[in-house]
Amino acid sequence: MADVGNREFSQVVDTVRVVVGLDGMLDNGWSWDTSVNFGRNDSVDRLANLINMGSVNTGITEGTFNPLDQASWSQENMTEYLYTGINSGGSEMFIVSADLSGEIMELPAGYLGFATGLEHRTEKAWFIPDSLTSQGMANDPKVEPTGGEYDVNEAYIEFAIPLLSGLPFAEQVDLSAAMRYFDYSTFGSDSTWKLGLTWRVTDDFMLRSVASTAFRAPSVDELYSGKSPSFDQVQHPVGQDQA
Repeated sequence: MADVGNREFSQVVDTVRVVVGLDGMLDNGWSWDTSVNFGRNDSVDRLANLINMGSVNTGITEGTFNPLDQASWSQENMTEYLYTGINSGGSEMFIVSADLSGEIMELPAGYLGFATGLEHRTEKAWFIPDSLTSQGMANDPKVEPTGGEYDVNEAYIEFAIPLLSGLPFAEQVDLSAAMRYFDYSTFGSDSTWKLGLTWRVTDDFMLRSVASTAFRAPSVDELYSGKSPSFDQVQHPVGQDQA
């Protein structure tokens, strides 16, 4: 229905983010840090010149709207079948974390380093569709709202292990190893790991290899998203009779 004019989209997003942290150094040279991180987005979007399918179908049934007479369509005489959708939504994240890193001991090729930490994270998101849309009065089926949250606790540890140093064709060879454990409120716990080898042949030439596992938890939208319509069909009585 391009005859009624272009769809006009506008959006206003308000964002706030606050981070508070502390860091320091222990007597043995290890460094530590801890932080609290809060972020939130709130948005309102407007989409003008949407077709109110509920009104169109009512008009077809009552005989006040003839979809076969497209030549008569215009933005002026289609006003009663148009509406502006106003949707709102947002997301929020809260993180508390603490980390510790330093050197454990000296090896022949260098110092054995480590890093470890804990993190608690809460994520939530929501989407509230336009009132007409959510009630199914403008679209059939109706668009349902989305809303949900989850939290996760994580712990990790990493090691940097020097293997060789100062040798011909092996200026420095380091092994890195890491493991992360996580526990999601939505489904349970699991872990991932990483092994990496860095071989610095000379100052100008270095080789690197990594083997690892990865994990991605489903987002709030993937877990809690409501139903939404796609490509609605409009049936006209005249077309049905001809069929």
